Amino acid sequence: MKLNKSTLYFLGALYCICAMQNGVARNQWKYGASNIPPTQQEINFVTDLQKSIRGDNQVWIANHIFYPIKVTLDGQIREIKNRAEFMRHYREIVTCQVRNAILNENPGKLTNSSAGLMLGHGEIWIMSLSRSPHDHFKTYITAINNS
Repeated sequence: MKLNKSTLYFLGALYCICAMQNGVARNQWKYGASNIPPTQQEINFVTDLQKSIRGDNQVWIANHIFYPIKVTLDGQIREIKNRAEFMRHYREIVTCQVRNAILNENPGKLTNSSAGLMLGHGEIWIMSLSRSPHDHFKTYITAINNS
């Protein structure tokens, strides 16, 4: 099978896109292609999140999650529906890996993608959201990948 030049360019571009999607090019494209700097509200949120992790302020963290949220518990993906359920499983959810991902970030150096701000290698995702059309935007933890 003989491939022409345009087919090879297409396959090369397709490979790059797939590599980025699968994390192969994680160091070059850690935050996606958007490269939008975080807002001051998001920088403040990450700073407050880091303070809460250092001080073991579980209540602050539980209050800043966009529920329901899926996490891994006992090797199974489970949906945490509210603050009380999160608090019961806090130590299982906020593992050393998750804590380190949060603490090792420089809040001012993060960039936005369509999925929000990624901390670490995707252990935590945050995004500014509104719960209703009449609410102001507030920053939440939208994903915790603790497995």
